Amino acid sequence: MKLKTKIQLFSTIWMILLLIVANVAVYYLFHTFASRSEINRVHSHAEAIAETLHTTENMAGNIPELLRAYVPANGMIRIIARDDSVLQTITKETAFTELPYQYQTFESSTIFQSESGQPFAVITRPIIWEDGTVVTLQVAEHVEGFQENMDVLRIVLFASSLFILLPTLLGGHLLGNVFLRPIRELIHAMNVVQKEREWQKIDLQRKSKDEIYEMGQSFNQMIDRLSLNFQKQRDFVSDASHELRTPLSIIDSYARLLKRWGAKKPEVLEESIEAILTETERMKKMSNQLLTMAQSEENVKCIKKFFSLTKMCEQIVHSFSLSFEREITLHSADKEIWINADEDQLKQVLYILLDNAVKYSEKEIHISLEETDDHVQITVRNDGEGIPYEDQAHIFDRFYRVDKARSRRTGGTGLGLSIASQIMKQHGGNITVESKPKEETVFTIQLPKK
Repeated sequence: MKLKTKIQLFSTIWMILLLIVANVAVYYLFHTFASRSEINRVHSHAEAIAETLHTTENMAGNIPELLRAYVPANGMIRIIARDDSVLQTITKETAFTELPYQYQTFESSTIFQSESGQPFAVITRPIIWEDGTVVTLQVAEHVEGFQENMDVLRIVLFASSLFILLPTLLGGHLLGNVFLRPIRELIHAMNVVQKEREWQKIDLQRKSKDEIYEMGQSFNQMIDRLSLNFQKQRDFVSDASHELRTPLSIIDSYARLLKRWGAKKPEVLEESIEAILTETERMKKMSNQLLTMAQSEENVKCIKKFFSLTKMCEQIVHSFSLSFEREITLHSADKEIWINADEDQLKQVLYILLDNAVKYSEKEIHISLEETDDHVQITVRNDGEGIPYEDQAHIFDRFYRVDKARSRRTGGTGLGLSIASQIMKQHGGNITVESKPKEETVFTIQLPKK
């Protein structure tokens, strides 16, 4: 069963049940109040007859004439003796003679339904008869208006129920369309993604901020993430196949050279092994960097903590100075600088910048730390070859290399600065470059303190 049919069926059945309960309650209350009103009216009439019969002067007179004067126009007065015999019956309609009677010494009132379906209000009460005995006075009246009112009420309740039920059916239909429209859009978008491989999202404009909207928003966010991951996967495969083709070709060429001349020419053997090791190391480094770039920003865990940026830079400067036997100078204020960031990722950024500075400069490298009220700034300056002006806007693009021959000679892959830029974005900071060709290159990192 479709969801729309379920909504219509549930709303209709629920409304029918509510109408039945409401109509029964209204009918019962109206019937109770109306019957009580009729009984009270006949009861008042019976009280008047009993009070009249109790007076001495009236008792001495003609009782039948007196009762005939008090009989209702559409009713009956009956006097019942102790032995259940009828002493007097005053009525203008023979239908009242069908009403049952019985001697009783207590007062009672009821609405009696005859075999023909006619309602009668019947009041019975004990009175003192003219001979001093206790008899039963029965006053009955045909309540035609009561029956007519109840018939009209049934018609009104039935008509009003139909009048309410029809809009309910229409409302259930419209409600089903309103609820199911975004769901249909969601199903259509899923089918498009599955069949046509298009990352289609749902239009959420001009929609109320309800649970359906949240469902569509979650779907769009999922599509964005899937699209991003799919694009990164395609880029990874494309970049890997493109960048690994050259080292694989070199390894293949030297392997063939080894197979042909390696056993005969020691110099060829040494050159080939060296080239294969170099390209293998480059492929390993490139693979690791490609895997890092392939990860989406949501999947890279940025574990921030407070640490001393000054001490971290001192450790890095010490390590690089010993490893590369280069002069690296750290310029920092006397006050120790602390920051809330991912220490490992920030180290990776500085490793990338210092690695480039070591490769492309033979002179002293300078690292400077500065702190303001809003951010912390790190600059890495080297006096080396510099970067041409036309290339400075692209050096943070993946696989962009200013001089491919020089990059291959130094082992560059064109991924380091791109990774550094991505890490800075994750921290809410940025990295920029200013370079004068043949003079100097300055990389500037800015990190927010909060």
